[in-house]
Amino acid sequence: MSSDVGRVIEAVLEEMGVNDDRVMELINELIGIRLPSGCCVEDAFLLILVKLKVILCLLKNEEFGLEEIKREIQDIEDKLDSGQTPRAGAITTGPFFVRTGSNNAIAVRVQNTGADPIDVDVRLFNIGACPPALQDSASLTDIGGGCCAKSAVLQAPAGSFEAVFCPDPATASIRAFVSLHNGAAANAQFEYVIKAGEMLPSACSLCEPPVVNGQ
Repeated sequence: MSSDVGRVIEAVLEEMGVNDDRVMELINELIGIRLPSGCCVEDAFLLILVKLKVILCLLKNEEFGLEEIKREIQDIEDKLDSGQTPRAGAITTGPFFVRTGSNNAIAVRVQNTGADPIDVDVRLFNIGACPPALQDSASLTDIGGGCCAKSAVLQAPAGSFEAVFCPDPATASIRAFVSLHNGAAANAQFEYVIKAGEMLPSACSLCEPPVVNGQ
C-alpha cells in the first residue's frame, strides 16, 4: 500500500499478526462482494467506504430512508396501542387486580372483526386459586360480522383475576376491552380500563372446560 491510510492499515494488521489473505477473506464476508484476486487490502477498504456511503444515503432518503422507517414503526405501535390489529383465536386480559369490594362490575365488550357471525364465551377466572377457578362467565352469541359488537357485565370481589375471550370458531378474529368498576353496575365509578391493544394471546388452556370453584 502506498498511501498514508494504507501504511496505517498495514501497521495495524502486522501488529495483530493477520496476513493479507485472511483480511481479504474477512472483507469479502463483510461487504458481501467477492473481490478479484490481486485486489489489495486498501482497495477493499475503499469499497467498504463506498458501500457505507450508499447505506447512509439510503437512510437519509426522504421517501424510504430512516425517517420513513421510523414513521412505519410508529404507525405499527399506534395500531397496537389502539387495538386496530385484531387477534385470531382466544385472547386474554392477562392477570389484573380488583382492589376492594365484594361485588364489582367487570364490563366487557367484544367485537367481531371477521365477515361471518360468531359466538364468544367470556370467562372470568380467579387466578388466586390453583388451578384458576371460574368466577363468572357470559356467552355472547351470534355477533355479526363487519365489526359488530356485544357486551356483558361480570361480577367479582377483591382479588386477582383474568378475563379470557374464547371465540367459536376457535380461529375467529376478535377485539375486546374490559372496564373495572367500583360497584356492581357498569355505570358505577370505574377503576381502570384494559384496552383492546393491551389484550394478549391466551397462554393457558382457559378456553377448555372451566374449573368451577376449584373443583
